[in-house]
Amino acid sequence: MTIDEATRRKLSSRLREVLGEPQADALMTLLPSHPLPDLATRADLTAVTTTLRAEIQAEAKGIRAEMDQRFAAVDRQLAELKGDLAELKGDLKAEFARQTVTLALTLGSLIIAVLGTILTLGFTGAFA
Repeated sequence: MTIDEATRRKLSSRLREVLGEPQADALMTLLPSHPLPDLATRADLTAVTTTLRAEIQAEAKGIRAEMDQRFAAVDRQLAELKGDLAELKGDLKAEFARQTVTLALTLGSLIIAVLGTILTLGFTGAFA
């Protein structure tokens, strides 16, 4: 039997007349304000808790799998970058070696030209 709010108020008024206000209020607090089928039982709460726990665990498993995939993708990209950096390092070493040879040859030629000029000027008596 479901009790609507009007019936609860009538019951409360009658209980106040018969028992007095404090006792009527105490008794009314013990009576559910909602129909009993709407109230959750411990078994209901356990079932909901079990279901929620399973859903959360499944969701967490899915999130972990997705994170593993993304971290694997990041690892692959980092490996590619490492390879690219190693290649760049090799290219830079080769370029520095080539430039060092070019610079050494240019400086050697410049030194020979300056020495040749000094010797020429020395033999022609320009320093005398």
